[in-house]
Amino acid sequence: MKRIWIVPVLVLNGWLSLAAAVEFQTLSLEQALQRAGEQKKVVFVDFFTDWCGPCKLMDASTWKDEQVGGWLAKNTVAIRLDGDRERPTLKKYAVTAFPTMLFIAPDGRVIDRMIGIRDAAGFLREAAAICSGDDPYVRAKRILKEEGEESPLARMKYVDRLNRLGRSEEALSALQWCYEKSMKGESIFVSRAKVIAEMGLLARTLPAAREALCSRLGQALPELDRESWTMAQLEDILEMSRHAGAVLSERLALYDRLKTHAEKGGRGKELAVLFQNELCEARRYAELVTLLELENAADSCLREIAVKQEWGRNNSDSPMYTASLRVIAGLADTACGYYEILLGSGGEAKAALLAKKLLDLDPSAATLNGLARSGLFSGHPDRWHLELAERAWTLDENKGAGILDTFCRLLARFGQLPRAAALIREFQKGSGDETSNLKLEKCLDEARKGLSPSRT
Repeated sequence: MKRIWIVPVLVLNGWLSLAAAVEFQTLSLEQALQRAGEQKKVVFVDFFTDWCGPCKLMDASTWKDEQVGGWLAKNTVAIRLDGDRERPTLKKYAVTAFPTMLFIAPDGRVIDRMIGIRDAAGFLREAAAICSGDDPYVRAKRILKEEGEESPLARMKYVDRLNRLGRSEEALSALQWCYEKSMKGESIFVSRAKVIAEMGLLARTLPAAREALCSRLGQALPELDRESWTMAQLEDILEMSRHAGAVLSERLALYDRLKTHAEKGGRGKELAVLFQNELCEARRYAELVTLLELENAADSCLREIAVKQEWGRNNSDSPMYTASLRVIAGLADTACGYYEILLGSGGEAKAALLAKKLLDLDPSAATLNGLARSGLFSGHPDRWHLELAERAWTLDENKGAGILDTFCRLLARFGQLPRAAALIREFQKGSGDETSNLKLEKCLDEARKGLSPSRT
């Protein structure tokens, strides 16, 4: 078997007296690759963003560790790239999450990657394994053993490595192990929802994963015949239904089956929130307006955004600032959902007022796109939604596939399919993200056929 690029993995002695915190070099990727070739090293790239909380934690800990600094200085040409400013590079190397750390041979070939936060010891252990020249599968198994085979969190990292190696069946086995642990309450760091979602991703291409989801769904459904079922149980079942490919009518039947009992127990609103996507997709908007007490919910959501923004303005140096931005983005997304419900239920004036208030608070590309997409899903899009989508695409520095998807669907809806097709083809030329490319291809196909957009 062909071995990957090997660099010396030095023992942690002797040179530690020279170690210091990580000093990332101010080089472009091309310059770093050239220097790595000259020095017979590999390039280490830390992809980060200013808004990434885990990135900031690594800045405060891992990248200040002397052993990490010494190891990277001896073995790599280390650079950092801002994900918000390096969109073409993100596409080229299929970087979709932060932090992502790549080890790249001087010829540009990716040796391996780490995704997510690592403490100093974990980083050194994994980095040394990556650069050892071992077979990636052997390395993945060794890292799992080192991190703890009985740790659900380590198993989930192992799943990610197996997926990147194309070993889907083994990834499924590891996910099932994690699910059993979570069912027994033995994992507080890995949620069942996360495990189910990962199984759902596998189910797209692996029949055994879909069969596993269906089997577990069959085992769980009888629990709902008991009056003691919990929302947590129902959430698991609904997620399994979604990922196992249950059609909308089947998921709505589940909602209708539980609705009366939930309302008697004072859980009607909670149930409606859980099934909001299904009820919106079925355009049962009037029902949601009543159950969610929508006008009050929307006002409360807007007030919460304003409160969080005021806190952020006064605490921009706080470690919690990045988390607060994520909360604001989540609240804005919720408000966009309320906008769809109001618009779809015939409350155009109330919907317009909500949109105005939301944009006054948050005129970001994400919110513009959210309102445009909500208008599209409601079945009542107009040219204002197309204008919002175009503004979102113009403002979006990342030029992301999700915002382009909305914009192109609305272009097609208003007779501009050739422009939509041209934008998608241009995006695909520079994208190394196969998932995004396939999503946009689906967008184009549905637009050509005049089909309603799917929510996935």
